[in-house]
Amino acid sequence: MKLKTALSLIISLILTVGYVNNVQAVTDAELEALEKQSEQQEAVEKKKNEAEAKGKAEQKRKVEVEAKRKEEEASLAELERQRVEAKKRAEEERRKKNEDRLVELERQRQEEDVKKKASEQQRLLDLEKERIEEKHQIKGKVVQAILGKWETDFGVLIFYEISDEQIGGNYSGLFVNDGTIIGSFEGDRLSGYWFQNSAAVGCSKEHNGYAYWGHFVYQFQHKYKEFKGKWGYCDDEKTNTWNGMKSE
Repeated sequence: MKLKTALSLIISLILTVGYVNNVQAVTDAELEALEKQSEQQEAVEKKKNEAEAKGKAEQKRKVEVEAKRKEEEASLAELERQRVEAKKRAEEERRKKNEDRLVELERQRQEEDVKKKASEQQRLLDLEKERIEEKHQIKGKVVQAILGKWETDFGVLIFYEISDEQIGGNYSGLFVNDGTIIGSFEGDRLSGYWFQNSAAVGCSKEHNGYAYWGHFVYQFQHKYKEFKGKWGYCDDEKTNTWNGMKSE
């Protein structure tokens, strides 16, 4: 439209100024042709502008699509990151729970072991207490059974109780007037020392204030009514006989 207007103005100016003598007369057909040419050029320019606008719009659309795509990718990446972190947290929590469960199981096992050991120790202590009590009762019965007068190879022997652990005795006869024994029980055996003011053999060292002493052992039989014994001088081997029977 701008080109057509410009041509019309030029033609009008030429006619008005009077230069028609130097310019051929412009016919209506030529003017129409010029106008068509102008319109065609305007149409071409319009199409070009529309194509450029369309190209810009397409470019804008592509930019927007790319931006949206990147935004979606960023959103997906964020979702993936959150998923990975959530999975990691879940695995960590599961691992922590497993560790805590194992620690608790180990604590319970150790606590149970301690209880079992304590129970076993208490059971053993109770058994030992019962054994000691039973042994004490048996020993008490044994002591009561042997107390009194005995006829032995070295005269009359009278047992007496010194303590829960020791038994004493005095003996005298044809060859001995001042004999003493001190011993302790182990089952049916009474073993210990004998002491005299005189004897056939003296020891190189005193024991319990006596120069004449030695070891003895009695093995009781027949419900503590009889014993078979051995004795020796000083620390010598016990090779001599010392038997006895209860008389009371």
